[in-house]
Amino acid sequence: MLVLDANILMRAVLGNYVRSLLAQYGNHQVLHAPDVAFDEARIRLPEVLEKRRLQFEPFMANFDTLDMIILGIVIPTASL
Repeated sequence: MLVLDANILMRAVLGNYVRSLLAQYGNHQVLHAPDVAFDEARIRLPEVLEKRRLQFEPFMANFDTLDMIILGIVIPTASL
């Protein structure tokens, strides 16, 4: 099992190398990412795209396909 953070999720969308690694190793390992990593990447990715002057829609559509190869982990929040 491999657990991925928001940075890896963003790199999977912004480049080809990480996405190809995830596809390759996803056949042999179960890939997980906490729901907060998906949330953080979903928030930060538009900022990075704007800074790089990249179109929003194709990259966010690509991001939305990550759940086909990465399983989300729901982390319960502690009640205070």
